[in-house]
Amino acid sequence: MRSFDLRRIALEELGDLPFFEELGFDCALFIQGPLDAGNIERTRGVLTQMGVEHPFVIFPDPSGLARWLRPGDFDVFFGADFLRDQLTKLNLPLINHRLLGVGYAAVAHNLALVNSALTTRLYHHFSATPPPAVQQPAVGRARLPAQRGPHVRRTDAR
Repeated sequence: MRSFDLRRIALEELGDLPFFEELGFDCALFIQGPLDAGNIERTRGVLTQMGVEHPFVIFPDPSGLARWLRPGDFDVFFGADFLRDQLTKLNLPLINHRLLGVGYAAVAHNLALVNSALTTRLYHHFSATPPPAVQQPAVGRARLPAQRGPHVRRTDAR
């Protein structure tokens, strides 16, 4: 029995990559593993055989992931929740890889996850890059019209 099969792991872990490619993201792969030259070449070979041409970084330890990323280089990170503390250091939003659904029924949910990650005000507020222009109310307190349910009507609705 093999405990480490790079091709099998790659097939499992890259299943959501087409979703981000089809949304137009420029993707880079961050792969946890040994940094030796042999592993880097094996990884490159497996990815090439699978037709994956995205740049990749191999990082040895999840607790040091922040060292392999530069603030402002990425808009969102898709990965395991235990990487959240490293990504928060860089104000990089995380989409937990276990939250994406499968199939057409999950498309709206998946897009909402991406939208939420890209528009989270915490990350815009502390971002290394300036946030998109946001219209602020002219007064300190605004009264919103009474509404049903938890939804808030956009003021710029057309």
